[in-house]
Amino acid sequence: TAAARPSPDAARHDLLSHAVTARIAVPPDRFAAWFAAAPLERLLPGTADLPGVTGTAPLGSLPFPEPGARRLVCLADGGTALEEVLAHLPGQRLAYMVWDYSTPAARPIEYGMGEFRFAAEAGGTRVDWRYAFALRQDRFPGSLGALGRGLFRLAFLDTRYARFMAAGMAAIEREALAAAR
Repeated sequence: TAAARPSPDAARHDLLSHAVTARIAVPPDRFAAWFAAAPLERLLPGTADLPGVTGTAPLGSLPFPEPGARRLVCLADGGTALEEVLAHLPGQRLAYMVWDYSTPAARPIEYGMGEFRFAAEAGGTRVDWRYAFALRQDRFPGSLGALGRGLFRLAFLDTRYARFMAAGMAAIEREALAAAR
């Protein structure tokens, strides 16, 4: 039934975002091939505040990361989320949407939009990762409008989620370097 669930309308403009960047000493062509096949559970270990990924299960026949491919993402706290690839330009960009979070930390979130951008830089690959959230308007803090978005940024996005992204980027770098040896 998860494969049939519609993705949210992503036309909102009140998304709250955070970004991290790393320069990884792996040539772009090798990095791109590795990244497209890397298991998500190796890349998102989680933090003390937010659960990591323990596995994924494809939903439908499209292979990840082909645009339109969907998968169920399983989390260390027993929660899940749905993920769909929105765009994939090998070695340049991967954009995706995540929704239907069941983990308690994500109760106020309607959906998330993630994007990785890759570029050649100084004998390696620059990886830019941006993640943005749309809050549910019927739950705190989203029900407070701009004030709630500010609270969400302070209490979650620029703190707990920033640490989660930093841990993820460190894992990406560690795994990419190990695979390149």
